[in-house]
Amino acid sequence: MKIHTEPYSWDSLDRNILQECSDLIEKRSQYEITSAIVNDFKNNFSAGNLTPKSITISKHPILNVRKATIIASFKKFPSNDDDFNLIRGMARLIKLEEGILPVVYMFPNAGDKTLVHECIHLCQWLNPDTYQLNFSERLSLFQHNKVTAINQVAKTNKDQVLDYIIRLVCYTVWMELEAYYFSYRKTEKDNYKVLQSTQRSSQPFVTFEQSLLELDIIKHNPDAVAVCTKRFTDFCNELEQQVSWVSKLASAIKANSLYEALSFCKMDDDVDKVLGPIENF
Repeated sequence: MKIHTEPYSWDSLDRNILQECSDLIEKRSQYEITSAIVNDFKNNFSAGNLTPKSITISKHPILNVRKATIIASFKKFPSNDDDFNLIRGMARLIKLEEGILPVVYMFPNAGDKTLVHECIHLCQWLNPDTYQLNFSERLSLFQHNKVTAINQVAKTNKDQVLDYIIRLVCYTVWMELEAYYFSYRKTEKDNYKVLQSTQRSSQPFVTFEQSLLELDIIKHNPDAVAVCTKRFTDFCNELEQQVSWVSKLASAIKANSLYEALSFCKMDDDVDKVLGPIENF
């Protein structure tokens, strides 16, 4: 597997991968696709009352490849969880026997840029090349959730869990940063919104804090907090050097670095106390 030490753009995905997805979609009936979506949602999001009638599905192109993904539009929110119902859309990779089924969930409060944003995520995740997380690590996040994935690594390889948490945080920040930038930003006035939305979606500081506390990592590694801070700071600095528009985001809001800009956004959220819906996505 080719190893990337620098991020590659979402639209660099090999179109043959999307064509394979399109071929899989064409082979599957609407009933089979809808059933796979319902099962994925029930297994991962505790939506026991969800039925095929709750969803309308359609086929959608990505990067000029026809019918490369399924759009699953929900007629009403499938969960009673108030936090979940703030989500406008969600990209999923559903593993089938014949391959991977890319799906975008569109919820009733989806904005005009939601579909673009989630299709960018699909391209990021479908790329078999390695940046921070390899493809199998990315796919495991869809078979479980972030907390479960971290806990599984902690159980099987305690020595590697801190490294995994750091790479997961770094990749998630890049993933959200790129998707918000290319789906939403129009002018420099939008830079803060891109950074704010990235911080809210990826939750880097919260993930570090909760993971280290819940897994009792600090007890076994007293330097864990310092290691996370150092490596995440280094990642942010490297990203600014590797991607020109990233450095411009931070400087446009008068932050000295991407790390500082994300910290500012986290402090703003802490002051607000309540995470409100992200508008226009």
